[in-house]
Formats: sequence, structure tokens, C-alpha cells
Amino acid sequence: MKRKVIEFEANEQSLSRKGALIRCVSGTIHYLKAHFVLGKNWDNFDKVYAVWESRAGEKSTLLNEQNECYIPSELTDKKGYIRVNLEGIKGDSEEVLTTYPEEALIIDEVVPVEGEPSQPIRINDIKN
Repeated sequence: MKRKVIEFEANEQSLSRKGALIRCVSGTIHYLKAHFVLGKNWDNFDKVYAVWESRAGEKSTLLNEQNECYIPSELTDKKGYIRVNLEGIKGDSEEVLTTYPEEALIIDEVVPVEGEPSQPIRINDIKN
């Protein structure tokens, strides 16, 4: 099975997804990968993390040399949107660069058989 890659561009504090929002069934493991095209302002950061957020929680993943990472499978357990933002860290200094969050994909609890797919819940719509 070919893995699905979601493309993003980061420039300054802006992060944008290329293409349409992808739908995926809950419980997906090591199928979803993200690739980030980083602007020049990210060149001096030693480590860049993708910070993923969903109804299932939050998880950070370190980008590899190709600026890619898998979307943590722990976050695909619950129906809803998964958002991502980037955080860059420069050496031992306290200098950090972060982007605004961007919706990365939609998780459906079950595969729709007929009709319209289920409507996911946005993280901001959840009342504590």
C-alpha cells in the first residue's frame, strides 16, 4: 500500500497545506506522512518539530533530513480534525520559531459505506 503524503509550506510563522483536506479512517498506523517545505527563515534552526493536535491529545515529532515525519498514529483514534504547527529550536539558545496551526486531515471513525461521509468535530467546538 502506498503511503499518503500531505504537503505543507512554512514561511515565517505561516504554515499552509497544499491541496485538499484528506480524510482517513480512525486507527490508521504509519500510512500518513507529512512533508514540509521550509522557507529561508527556518535554515538556522537545528531541530524542527511538527506539533500535532487532535481530540486524542497532542504529540510532537522531529522532522528528518528531508523535512518529513509520520503523523502519530496515537492521534488517529478519535473522529475529528488533526491540526499541526511547526516549532524550530536553535542550538542551546532559547530562540524558538513557531507557526500558526493548520488543519492537516480529517479522521472518520468508520469508513462511510453510502452517502455523505460523517462530519468530524473540530477541536475548538469541544466544550470542556
